[in-house]
Amino acid sequence: MKTVLTTFIVGVFSALSVLGQTMKPPKMTEDLIKEMEHQLSAALLKGDIAIVDRIVADEYVEITAQGALRHKDDVIALVRARASAPPATTVGPEVSVDQTNFTVYDGVAVITGVMKTRYQFMQYQVSTLPGQSPAPDTVQQERFMKVYAKRGDKWQLIASHSTPMAER
Repeated sequence: MKTVLTTFIVGVFSALSVLGQTMKPPKMTEDLIKEMEHQLSAALLKGDIAIVDRIVADEYVEITAQGALRHKDDVIALVRARASAPPATTVGPEVSVDQTNFTVYDGVAVITGVMKTRYQFMQYQVSTLPGQSPAPDTVQQERFMKVYAKRGDKWQLIASHSTPMAER
């Protein structure tokens, strides 16, 4: 009886310690990946290739909202072009992410959500006053899914997919 009770107590404490370990890392992982997503978004807008190179895995595959296929080299080329481009003729973009859901598996994290991008093209006025005037806002909404994989002690983005949302 004593052995059964001891085994039961050890089992309960082992289960609790495992439960505690599996509950804490996903939250820490979620926070870490949210921060990486923030860094990646900023790097894409600023043209910071070093950050993009660190976060995006070499085997990265993206299916864009337009159905195009991109790999890491394509993303780096776009970031490089943005960094060397003249000032944009748009205001923004302002990007917001809603309805996010994080699921963390053993070494893999999947994020889903809705991304809303708002920007304005600038139009030159046809009048006696020189200058630009803003065009109406353009808003795009997409559902997305991103997959991160843990490589040793770091996480990297390995895949993403986005789909335009139907207008309501």
